[in-house]
Amino acid sequence: MQLVGVLLISALFVLPNVSAMLYSRSFKQTMMLSMCFAVTATVSGIILSYQFDIAQSGCIVLVAAAIFVGSLIVKSSGMVKTTEILAKRA
Repeated sequence: MQLVGVLLISALFVLPNVSAMLYSRSFKQTMMLSMCFAVTATVSGIILSYQFDIAQSGCIVLVAAAIFVGSLIVKSSGMVKTTEILAKRA
């Protein structure tokens, strides 16, 4: 059971950070976006788990994973273009 807890905590640390890295151009932006994504996932997961009467930890990680998948879809569709901005600076 402890292994499941370790995996859930690891996912909560990693998923918001990776989602933020898709959008940000600096370390400060990555930290701010990562905190916003983590708080959003936590609050949304707690609200959803209360509404549907399911475990909070799993619901929080599922919301964080949904944010990550949504970020991948938005980034791959070309709606957000951060790499071109970096290329113009150099």
